[in-house]
Amino acid sequence: NTTVHSESNGTWPDGPTASDISWRFLELNRISYQMPWTNNDPLRAVTVWYSLHFVDDAGFEIWKSNDASTIISAASSRDTQDIISQYIIDSVDLANQISAMEVWASFTFD
Repeated sequence: NTTVHSESNGTWPDGPTASDISWRFLELNRISYQMPWTNNDPLRAVTVWYSLHFVDDAGFEIWKSNDASTIISAASSRDTQDIISQYIIDSVDLANQISAMEVWASFTFD
């Protein structure tokens, strides 16, 4: 299923937000994603560390990405997008069980 999937916006107390989150399989072992991040702090930049967790309908984790990070300047937005090309899923049946991408994140203000 190479359809584009949309996810809920992500918010963290006193932290950045992620909106318009989307992802899709390009083919087996290749997933593209996009997450625009917004730093609502008017004075400080923020470093966001995140990993992507792909789960089935029951919330069981099928696969997760390596950790990644991005820096967002004070009071600005940054679009984070990439193609993950590493061992992910090696069968169409398993790929079709994935129903959502969860974003796990932590952050520090600089």
